[in-house]
Amino acid sequence: MRGKVLFGSLSGGVTTKSKYVAWQAVTQAVNEVGGKQRTLQEVKKKWADLKLQSKKRIAAHMAKVRLTGGGGPTCKLSPEDERICAIIGEGAVKGIYEEGDTDLLSAEGSEGMCLVQMKCLN
Repeated sequence: MRGKVLFGSLSGGVTTKSKYVAWQAVTQAVNEVGGKQRTLQEVKKKWADLKLQSKKRIAAHMAKVRLTGGGGPTCKLSPEDERICAIIGEGAVKGIYEEGDTDLLSAEGSEGMCLVQMKCLN
């Protein structure tokens, strides 16, 4: 899975070169669909910015979901936020899992669904 190479640590066979090659492939894919040609550093920066913005929106959403009293908020995240949450994993959004060690969890929640989404569905 490309995600483990892109976002994983440098262990278990993941090398700096394999990360670089994976990011080059992402950059090429971005440049094939976008109007502006971006460098590898620009693509990595854009990903970091998108991830940060989504984490802030998801955290605000979770804070609203946890409010008591009054009518509950609608459980709608943007498709972009849902996808980013599924990619980066619940631990990156929430921080600490109630279930225990985050190292034991995969990058994706149940069937690629972010746990934030699953809580909204329950």
